[in-house]
Amino acid sequence: MNETNHETTEFTPLEFHLNKKPERIWDRLLEVPPIDDAIPIKRIYQLAYDRIKSKRSKRADKVNEKRGNCDKFLVGDNVLIRCKNTSDQENKILAKFMQIYEGPCSIKSILGENTYVLEDSKSRVKGQFHVNDLIRYKQRVSTNLTPI
Repeated sequence: MNETNHETTEFTPLEFHLNKKPERIWDRLLEVPPIDDAIPIKRIYQLAYDRIKSKRSKRADKVNEKRGNCDKFLVGDNVLIRCKNTSDQENKILAKFMQIYEGPCSIKSILGENTYVLEDSKSRVKGQFHVNDLIRYKQRVSTNLTPI
């Protein structure tokens, strides 16, 4: 098991830790002459580091393709807050029947790239919320329908 190449670094643990090439069974059977292609250990570390960085960025790019872009809100924008609902057996409340979002609230201030301070309609601070827990509030368009 310690003689197989790691998928990311492309080196065996034996090469990476002890700077030795693993001896394969078929090398002895076929009497293959040894090849002196030893790489200095510092070079092995540098190659492994570069490969890890390269594969990490490829993996991050692939994940970020599927991830939706986060909304950016401005001070004064109206948003809805995702409720953290839990069921309560004692009071016979099921989370799946509770509301998903509450609000609307408005953005009072921006704390960071993804964190906002919200206030309700009475200008009371609701707290700090991450952008993942917020969605933009869309005002219902009123239509003047006459009753039948």
